[in-house]
This record gives sequence, C-alpha cells and structure tokens, in this order.
Amino acid sequence: MLHALLGHPDLAGIPLLLLANKQDAQGALSPHEVEARFGLQQVLETSQPRQVFGTAALTGERIEESIHWLVEASNSRDIAERQPRGSREVAER
Repeated sequence: MLHALLGHPDLAGIPLLLLANKQDAQGALSPHEVEARFGLQQVLETSQPRQVFGTAALTGERIEESIHWLVEASNSRDIAERQPRGSREVAER
C-alpha cells in the first residue's frame, strides 16, 4: 500500500519524513534498518526528498530536528514550484 501511494504521480517531489521512534528502547531498529524494511530506496525517485530520523518521543530526541527538516524541504519545494519552468529546470541541476 505504501509503495502504491508513494508511486502516485500527484506525490512526485513531495517530501517524505519517516520517524523511527522508540530509539531509546532496547532492540529498536535503526533509521537505516527502517528505511530498508519499508524498501524506500527502491521505491522513491531520487528527486523526492526523504529523510528517516531516529526519534524518542518520550525524551523529545530529534523531534524538533525532524520537523525542521520537513519545513525546510517543503519550503524548498514551494520555491521550486513558483519558479518559471525554464529557471526551475536549472535550479534542479
């Protein structure tokens, strides 16, 4: 279901933030392991910004950093969409 959703043309270029929570718990999967389990490396095109953050919600570890990344990635996308087509292609190179 996730792969079908991420492959939808309307979501091309939309930032994807995945939180690998419970990093404070013994046996928690690392962010890299979570990304591999979801198969995100094979599914997502390289132009789609994505980030997997290891978090611990109880302590707030990396929560603020992950939200900051999402805001920045969204703002970058908004700026790219507002550029005229010719300048957008140059900005993506």
